[in-house]
Amino acid sequence: MGALQRGRVIQLVALGVIFWLVVLSSPAWAHGENDARPIARDVQTGPYVATLWQVIGDHGSSLSSHLVVSFGEHSPTAGDVVVIEVGGAAGGTLEASPTSATQWSTAATAEFGADVRIGVSTESGAWWSQSTTVPRPPSALLPMRALMAVFAFVSTLVIAWLGKRARRAWAKTPSPAALRMRVGETT
Repeated sequence: MGALQRGRVIQLVALGVIFWLVVLSSPAWAHGENDARPIARDVQTGPYVATLWQVIGDHGSSLSSHLVVSFGEHSPTAGDVVVIEVGGAAGGTLEASPTSATQWSTAATAEFGADVRIGVSTESGAWWSQSTTVPRPPSALLPMRALMAVFAFVSTLVIAWLGKRARRAWAKTPSPAALRMRVGETT
């Protein structure tokens, strides 16, 4: 294999590695468990205990921000009415989740500092929870997207540098006659 062919092989391997770096780092930018954050836990609403979640929509997807109320073991049934009040205004009636018997969701959102209350109305009565103030969103300790981009860039530079060094080393490979002369053989 000539030096030119080896150089092409190195380039193809480097492009393959760069491709895999991009493919493997993309899940870090995809939706994951950080898409929802709890606003309040153990919210007592009559006989029900709930957790209020804010689902954070992403700009690059069809997911929009909304609120989810997740009840514990004892949950309202599909015939009951669950409502949410955000900042003193009706946030709308929550609909039972098709995937979970204990979760109810609405299109309403809650900004930092807003007061949120959950209401449940059943055949046996109606209850409202205490008002809960939406806390400030947690800040990330590290800017993960920037770190992933820097990692991919530095990895690309290292791969290119290694490819150039290998290409130079292979280009300087001595001929078989020169190798024989080094070990003391004569032809």
